[in-house]
Amino acid sequence: MAGILSLACPGIGLVTTPPKTRVAYRPDIDGLRAVAILLVLLFHAFPDVLPGGFVGVDVFFVISGYLITAILLKTLAAERFSVREFYARRVRRIFPALMLVLTACLAFGWFRLLADEYAQLGMHAAATSVFGVNFVLWREAGYFDTAAVLKPLLHLWSLSIEEQFYVVWPLLLWLAWKFRMNLLAVTLAIATSSFIYGVWITHTDAVAAFYSPLSRCWELALGCALAIHGARNPAATISDRSIARTLMATAGVLLLAVGAVWVRGSSGFPGWWALLPTGGAALLISAGPDAWINRRILACPTFVWIGLISYPLYLWHWPLLVLSRSWIGDASSAPVRSGIVALSVGLAWITYRSIEYPIRFGRSPVRSVALLCGALATLAGLGALTMTSGWTLQPGDMNSYAAYFDSFRTGVSPAREELVEINQNQCNFYDFESPLPTRIPRPPSTPTATPVSLAGQCCCGATPIRRISFTACERRCRPIRPCCSSMPRGAARTRSI
Repeated sequence: MAGILSLACPGIGLVTTPPKTRVAYRPDIDGLRAVAILLVLLFHAFPDVLPGGFVGVDVFFVISGYLITAILLKTLAAERFSVREFYARRVRRIFPALMLVLTACLAFGWFRLLADEYAQLGMHAAATSVFGVNFVLWREAGYFDTAAVLKPLLHLWSLSIEEQFYVVWPLLLWLAWKFRMNLLAVTLAIATSSFIYGVWITHTDAVAAFYSPLSRCWELALGCALAIHGARNPAATISDRSIARTLMATAGVLLLAVGAVWVRGSSGFPGWWALLPTGGAALLISAGPDAWINRRILACPTFVWIGLISYPLYLWHWPLLVLSRSWIGDASSAPVRSGIVALSVGLAWITYRSIEYPIRFGRSPVRSVALLCGALATLAGLGALTMTSGWTLQPGDMNSYAAYFDSFRTGVSPAREELVEINQNQCNFYDFESPLPTRIPRPPSTPTATPVSLAGQCCCGATPIRRISFTACERRCRPIRPCCSSMPRGAARTRSI
């Protein structure tokens, strides 16, 4: 598909791809982006339907490494390589949509989240703004732990790893080019070392393996190697419709399908299992734009359109799924989650057309890199302030929480009063020693009495249960307050004590 692609989607409007760059545009790669984001969406919205859909992120890594390196090689060959220009393009590509989503999350959280929830959101927003949230999440809990479903910015670990890679890779590629080193050998050495480390650490520290850039950079380097091989062997990239290329693309689809269906969070991922999605993506890219699957399926208008909005769609979908819990309570039903996914698509489309595309390719007045960097730095400061203050606009809720516990502390036996203290402590409510409701959460401490079992449902798990120990729930889900998150907001809690 040559030139500028235009397609009309009923009820949506006109979609245009970015103007041509020096690297030939491949609509099938946008289609592969669509496959990646659809895998992630299905996993997050309907994990029982596609339990391995999280491998879509690994597909994104390979695509990113391939495209970025292809552009870098073009600029190096033309002797126009500029570190400043490279990072300027990254800023215009990444910052606008990211700032919009972070601002929306902080604004929503200010009205709806409790103080400790909002403080954690601020910490994650600040870490995301400097592309280091993967290290914060690494310290807190694993990606597949039950407490992870309460973190609106959990999914941005992958964006941080990607940007950390691009802090180093352009300079390393330039040095290897300047000193006439074998680029492919250097890239494969990096990829091999990272992969071996990733396999090893997956078995010793699964959380570190998931969030560490050292165990993940081989996936990006695999895409880099594809671009370098293609640049060194132009004949290998000539489009044709041979059976060999079709078989290559078919094998890629099968690897992706097996990864999405077969891999589980408990399988020891990434490790060896990550070869399924990354190998599938590599085969589909290597097959070329004229392989039958690439040409007829991945390059079809619908897949290309989804691929074009894949970045803002990735940013929007998870915060909406998480924060909807504080707005509508139980958001686990299929109709509700389907509606949230549809809303994510709509917001992604608006973000792409109104913000991402104009700033990246148009004449928007906010194309200034300095302005965009300053705005993101401001968000980082706001997130840090939120993290330290823990302040949120929830006066009605705090009054209700304090009144709920105070109602059980008047004229009761010492044993009953201690029971109330345990319940308040385990739910991390506000300090009942204060004469008035306070905005400072009560610090957690170990209760002295026997843990209490309560009737109801612990929101840290999707399966309702008859009785749950607060202490067990606390142990599994700290630092989040899972015992309380599923209760209605704006009203006194009703627990059986």
